[in-house]
Amino acid sequence: EGLRGPLIMVSNHKSFGDHFLIFAAMPKRQRFKLLPVRTMASDKLYSNFIKKFFINLLGAYPALKGQGIDVSLAKPLEILKGGGIVGFYPEGVRVRGEGIGKFKRGIGELVKRAPGVPVLPIAIRGTQDLILQILPRPSSRVYVNFGKPFYPDSKQSGEFITADIHKNIMDLYSSV
Repeated sequence: EGLRGPLIMVSNHKSFGDHFLIFAAMPKRQRFKLLPVRTMASDKLYSNFIKKFFINLLGAYPALKGQGIDVSLAKPLEILKGGGIVGFYPEGVRVRGEGIGKFKRGIGELVKRAPGVPVLPIAIRGTQDLILQILPRPSSRVYVNFGKPFYPDSKQSGEFITADIHKNIMDLYSSV
């Protein structure tokens, strides 16, 4: 409650529907205060005009894989400096099945470069069973567990920060 930007929302990633389900799980009074959330998306989603149009409409921006961490983090840092909200899926891919994948170092580096910006950890479970990665099956259950915003120590190493955020989300994931 009372969240606003700048803010880094961090979640594990199971399906194309995760972004929408996270917002659907939020109380309405908070949901609209947090929009828009800008999220990094796979460069592959920018491969044709139609995909690019829809992904841009959702406020996403390309990951710019292979161009270095400075280039990849330039856009989210710009958003945070402007008081915006960044959504981050640090696994870098959708992880099939149960569990949470290994987090890439980008989240730790982002936090180091944006000192004083809170992190909202989120664990999402059950979306890997969605039909076409979007529609719920009648018998499936989806869980979205929000942690408390916290301020990682930006003086720590990027690896330490990444591990700390991973642990927070693992604990939330295990508790549902």
